[in-house]
Amino acid sequence: MIGKRNVLTAVVLASLAYAGAAFAASSGVIADRVPLRDAPNSDAATIANLEAQTRVVILQRKGAWLQVEIGSQRGWVRLLSVRTAVSDTAGDSGLGKVFAVATGQSTGSSVTTGVRGLDKESIRNAAPNPAELSKLDAWVVTAVDAGTFAQTAPALRAQTMTYVGANGESQ
Repeated sequence: MIGKRNVLTAVVLASLAYAGAAFAASSGVIADRVPLRDAPNSDAATIANLEAQTRVVILQRKGAWLQVEIGSQRGWVRLLSVRTAVSDTAGDSGLGKVFAVATGQSTGSSVTTGVRGLDKESIRNAAPNPAELSKLDAWVVTAVDAGTFAQTAPALRAQTMTYVGANGESQ
């Protein structure tokens, strides 16, 4: 007769073996067409363009970037461009999802918005980047440009809105 301790030991060992196999090589799928870059930044050279639904092996993470491998090719893609998966098997018993939730990996059953690429270390080591800040100048729009845009294709028109004061009365 098998004792409770032996059964518990067997279950724990099987669970650890399953978890080890699931996380040996993290995999993912490209969500939309994205460039594969030779370094983890937006200005890096493009090695190739990856099509949506391309399967990749995730090698490492650096901030908001993932180093991935496709066949013999390696490069970097944005973290938000990859959907990760713990198990590719159709008959998953759910054990993989339990380990995924416990380790913070995606189970593929929910959507997350926000900044996934920042962790405590990234925030702790944050530093100003004047070059990136200066890129924002390209997006500045003057009042004249905004008015011209509003009168063209979208055919927007000015509307007067009643201001409601702190006391709740229209002004």
